[in-house]
Amino acid sequence: MNKSKSFIASIISTTVSGLYIIALLYMIVTSWLNFKKSGMDDIRMAVEGSLYLVLLLIIIITFALSLTLLIFKIKKKDIFTGQGRQILLSTIFFDFFVAFLFFIISLSGVGVLFAILYVVGLIGLAVSGALYLVDYNEDIKFKKANKNKIDNTAVQDNFYKINEIMDNKESGEKKE
Repeated sequence: MNKSKSFIASIISTTVSGLYIIALLYMIVTSWLNFKKSGMDDIRMAVEGSLYLVLLLIIIITFALSLTLLIFKIKKKDIFTGQGRQILLSTIFFDFFVAFLFFIISLSGVGVLFAILYVVGLIGLAVSGALYLVDYNEDIKFKKANKNKIDNTAVQDNFYKINEIMDNKESGEKKE
């Protein structure tokens, strides 16, 4: 199995977002039960419930993207070109976006336990996104180095062809 930075990042991102899907489902159910018991107004319940559902949707998308990249890495598909690259860039965006949301939520007055969990998730997703970026940057550098080698070879080939043509032309003029 490939132990690249993208593989490790996929495992981290999949694990963190999977655990947060479970945690959010728990939070949604308990908050709705608490709203029903406390008799809070319907508008507040709808707003908080909607915010949790939107966060759940975003985390499910992050989970699906990171799981897709993990499958790509296991199947040894290239994630730096074509559709793999699009999924990689989307995953990087969603990892950092969810990490930012976790930062905001951890400061918004949740309990100490949930604040700690959000900070742990924030760190995990930020590390995951950073590992994806490092691996992507290394791939870009590798491709650029190979392109320069190819370009240098092509320039040398053209130089030798021009010299050969010039030598043939000069030897043809000397014969006449």
